[in-house]
Amino acid sequence: MWRYRPGGRDLPAVVPEGLDPAGEHPSAGGVPLPAADWRGAGFDAAGWAAGRAPLGRSRDAARQRGIATGLPAAPSPAYYFRHAFELREAPREGQEWTLHAAYEDGIAVYLNGVEIARDSIREGLIDDRTLGMPHPGGIFESFPLEGYRDLLVQGTNTLAAEVHGSHPDTPELWFDLSLTVRERPAAEGGAP
Repeated sequence: MWRYRPGGRDLPAVVPEGLDPAGEHPSAGGVPLPAADWRGAGFDAAGWAAGRAPLGRSRDAARQRGIATGLPAAPSPAYYFRHAFELREAPREGQEWTLHAAYEDGIAVYLNGVEIARDSIREGLIDDRTLGMPHPGGIFESFPLEGYRDLLVQGTNTLAAEVHGSHPDTPELWFDLSLTVRERPAAEGGAP
């Protein structure tokens, strides 16, 4: 289940102090966003709608049947998503974490308030009016999270994502995302 809502100017989004808003991935770098930011780990999205993935909309009847939760058109080309999950134990050496995302069109993903993935959308600061670049929905892309494992904590973790259509009035939007872990065999440097 994902919490979701259309993008809007009413949602707080900040750039952490010391990071360049014109640079590549301004929220990346290990500086978590504050709880007041919609992408931050502590943000309260209880008032957002909830639905099962895949979420989206399509003019194509066959693709529309594959969508579990329909997303109505909105004034913004963006939709925002949040999902909290629990880890019973802290991540450890020898584990390979991978983010798998299907999206149409552009996407940025945050783990516990830190940007961990971005594709088919411009570099630098993005907001609810930013357009994505064309990217087919329903096809999963993988993003290895090597270097981001330390963001995961024992207990509650939060994934936040924003998907941006390539046109302000796009009739197509798609979002589905999962996080997987694999124990690396000892021959590959994993724990024996």
